[in-house]
Amino acid sequence: MKYLYYTLVIGSCLTHLTAPSLCLAAGVQGRITDEKGEGLAFATIHEKNTTNGTTSNALGYYQLELESDSAIIVYQYVGYQTVERTIYNTSDSIRVDVKLMPEVVTLDAITVKPGAEDPAIQIVRNAIANRQKHLQETDDYRCEVYIKGMQRLDQVPDNILGIPVAVDTGIIYLSESVSELSFKRPDKVKEQVISSKVSGDNRAFSYNQASEMLINFYENQIYSEGLSERSFISPIAENAFIFYDYELLGTTNEDGRILNKIRVIPKRKHDPSFSGEIYIIEGSWRLHSLNLLLTKEHQIEFVDSLRVKQVLAPVGQAPREMWTVLTQQFDFLLNAFGFKGYGYFVGVYKDYQVNQGFNKKYFSNEIVRVDPRSNQKNKDYWVKTRPIPLTIKEIEDYRVKDSLQIIKESKPYLDSVDRKTNRITPVNILLTGKTINNTYRETSWNFNPLVQMLQFNTVEGFVAYFRPTFTQKFEDFRYYRVSPELRYGFSNERFNARINVRYFYNPHKFASLRLSAGRFVEQYNQDSPLEAIDNTLYSLLLEENYLKIYEKLHFTIRHQVEMVNGLYLNTSADWSQRNPLQNTTDYSFRDKTESTYTSNFPENEELDDTEFERHQAFQIEASLKWQPGQKYITRPFRKFITKTVFPAFTLSFRGAFPDIMGSDLNYQMISGRISHDFKMGLWGTGKVLMEAGGFINKDSLSFIDYKHFNGNRTVFGHFETGNFQLLDYYRYSTANSYFQGHYEHHFNGFIFNKVPFLRKSKIQAVAALNYLHTESTEGYWELGVGIEHIFKILRVDFYNSWHSGAHERSGIRFGIGY
Repeated sequence: MKYLYYTLVIGSCLTHLTAPSLCLAAGVQGRITDEKGEGLAFATIHEKNTTNGTTSNALGYYQLELESDSAIIVYQYVGYQTVERTIYNTSDSIRVDVKLMPEVVTLDAITVKPGAEDPAIQIVRNAIANRQKHLQETDDYRCEVYIKGMQRLDQVPDNILGIPVAVDTGIIYLSESVSELSFKRPDKVKEQVISSKVSGDNRAFSYNQASEMLINFYENQIYSEGLSERSFISPIAENAFIFYDYELLGTTNEDGRILNKIRVIPKRKHDPSFSGEIYIIEGSWRLHSLNLLLTKEHQIEFVDSLRVKQVLAPVGQAPREMWTVLTQQFDFLLNAFGFKGYGYFVGVYKDYQVNQGFNKKYFSNEIVRVDPRSNQKNKDYWVKTRPIPLTIKEIEDYRVKDSLQIIKESKPYLDSVDRKTNRITPVNILLTGKTINNTYRETSWNFNPLVQMLQFNTVEGFVAYFRPTFTQKFEDFRYYRVSPELRYGFSNERFNARINVRYFYNPHKFASLRLSAGRFVEQYNQDSPLEAIDNTLYSLLLEENYLKIYEKLHFTIRHQVEMVNGLYLNTSADWSQRNPLQNTTDYSFRDKTESTYTSNFPENEELDDTEFERHQAFQIEASLKWQPGQKYITRPFRKFITKTVFPAFTLSFRGAFPDIMGSDLNYQMISGRISHDFKMGLWGTGKVLMEAGGFINKDSLSFIDYKHFNGNRTVFGHFETGNFQLLDYYRYSTANSYFQGHYEHHFNGFIFNKVPFLRKSKIQAVAALNYLHTESTEGYWELGVGIEHIFKILRVDFYNSWHSGAHERSGIRFGIGY
């Protein structure tokens, strides 16, 4: 079978035994090699004075469909001499093999004396002086972008934290896409993915994204989401000399242009800076090409190294020519969590239309749209459209995985995979819980671990808690989820149960409907700031029963939907009967004659007695959140939110109404919230949240209905913005007006990167400020400083708090900080 495949598929298309498929109706094709005859991977080939180009594949083979019957073809590779070939009569495909020789650079007898300034310094100064001009010369453009992405794993762990890894070694991702990309300064982007191919799944849509590869080294800072939490400094940034040294390696001549080859050297190896080479054109002082490297020393995450290569080419003729990216490549090595491998993404840009002007309504908040028919292109389309020939291994990957697709979607195969991933380990039972999948039917059952099943509190005593969850997914990303909750208190001998149902029915609108009914216990604060396991440990070991609960017989319905882009509406209606609960046990592991447990009714500054009688309540809640300027990606069946530079605004209402279904309560409150995450360049990132509100009617309400704040009296920190770390859980709960503000700053290596013995640890500094004002607080403050990314995921903070100007307490908080 394998011999037949090579004979029929490869043999019919190749002129050499080892060449990949080069089936081109008209144009030029061949192989680019170095001086030793070895293929040059991802060399750039293009028609002179156009942006019609391509790159060679990993073995050096290329193909290029020409725009005219005769053309000058330019072959270039960073570090090698550029070669031009004139091609005539290309009505049929012709073969042109090209050998590139290492570039010959000269220093023109320039001698750099010890201590003298390297000539590269003045060249870079000139480039920086012209940076803004080159950045702004292209106000807008439209082009076609071909992207090929490949990732390969050479080593895979058996499991991670007891969870089996069902991934094989070899190529795990091979995908191609063609997009129409439009851009307008400074940041308007529109991408239409018109074709998509994913190896092994002809129904899938590629995640290649041209708009994510928009890297412009004329910008001062380069930021890539997920690569690092901080930006990297361009070698020709305004402040580049703070971060870089430069060395002129020599000059070379290309098509009448003098190119200065400059080595880029970080002043400090742990700075957010690149190493490698850049080529700057003499006279115009613009970038011609670059070959730059980032490593783990530069604080990148998940990958060991990332190499960036760019080749730029002119659009139009001098003196009005403008230079645009012709090819761009990212190569990476992976070594994390037991995975080892490598991969690349390569982009070929063509058919530029520059400074044409766009209609005012052309750009919108939708930055990417994937055509639902983009995955339906046939083989002939890809043979004609694909500018980079596939290697034999890539051809084999497509063939094998596509032929195995039916098998891999069959019930016997999927069941065999499930048998491996569904194996239960002691870690699953004790700590993580376990999800049992039936991939063929797209269903799963999730079971909570023992650390959640076994609880203790002073009201129920020891508690057996069980929450299995059943999920049914659909191909269009809809799903429904059913989750019964069961708990039994051995001290109060009380059994409680309820059922929770969620139907996620419109992924494009994030729309879901939730129903919940039954009798259960709830914290007074509906945000449930105290984890059950935290309370269990503090109660049994320290006799600190911070958990305060009541019993609730209820029926609740909730609905959420994005009405238009960036405008979210959440509503709920709830009928409940609330029953007070008393402590029934003073058991602990401590050997003490007197218990230090407190009452189950919290202490509060505004209310002398928080105890309540059984009552009924009918409540309505509604919140409207507006996220202006929300950018998003539209894929078939789904919508993804990407980013925004504006804060989010939320207006909320909560109220109970009397005499509806026996309701005893009558109150209404409103609140407003502003939240924002923002970048501060090399200084890190900030998160801010401010909220104010109050009761407009409080004729009848219980302590449950007060405005509660997310406090914390344990060492286990919950570092989400909006939480306090030292505040008593209910001391400052209020039935009056209030204001709370929170700010958290992540320095992202700005501080510890400058401390030699701490650099390699990759730990990062963080600081936080929390503030609360109510009628009873007269100002409550918290200030915290800490370290995050300890062993990649841990965080430790030290906090101090002040109330009414007086120091109240200090404490250390441990948690997740990544």
